[in-house]
Amino acid sequence: MNAPNSPSGGLRARKKRETENAIENAAVDLALEVGFDATTVEAICERAGISRSTFFNYFPSRETAITGRMVQLLRGDDADRILDEHASDLAHGMLALVLASIGHAHINSDVARKRAQLNAEQPDTITRSTGALLAIGSQLVEVGVGWLVRRPEHARLPGDPGREAIIAAGLCHAAFSSIMVDATSNLGDLEVSDDDITRAFDAVRVVLD
Repeated sequence: MNAPNSPSGGLRARKKRETENAIENAAVDLALEVGFDATTVEAICERAGISRSTFFNYFPSRETAITGRMVQLLRGDDADRILDEHASDLAHGMLALVLASIGHAHINSDVARKRAQLNAEQPDTITRSTGALLAIGSQLVEVGVGWLVRRPEHARLPGDPGREAIIAAGLCHAAFSSIMVDATSNLGDLEVSDDDITRAFDAVRVVLD
């Protein structure tokens, strides 16, 4: 992963990311201190030093600030372009697509570590984030199937795009989980590079072997 405070993206992007980090850190800190249900938008805003309007510019609800927002995958030509760049490895392409759809390739290690702590101390929060995981998994399968139908020459399981997309989406989730584990042992805001993605899939393959 690239070093904290990477110059990538310019001043405006860095300022936006700093605000997002401040909101997420405040939200998860409060959830750890007072509990998920007692954490309010007002309290998050006060802790982060922002207005309600700024909060809702970044997150649709307090739940997403605490557990992570729902990701809407890029579709059409944008998705095809990213998957085409990784045509020999659909799962890798899917993870690159997820990061592109988020709008940045950064993971805040402090937030990742605190969310892991929150899940351990308040297990009910795990079920609250499951819906987002299922939703992005369904999107990945749908996009993957469409891409395989349009690019049959890249299929590893010819004639079965649904099965291949489901397997690739599962591997994508496993690699992303590996990246998140690595993030919890680091500090600050880290940018996930393509090399980081490759190393995550290498780890998945080691386990499979």
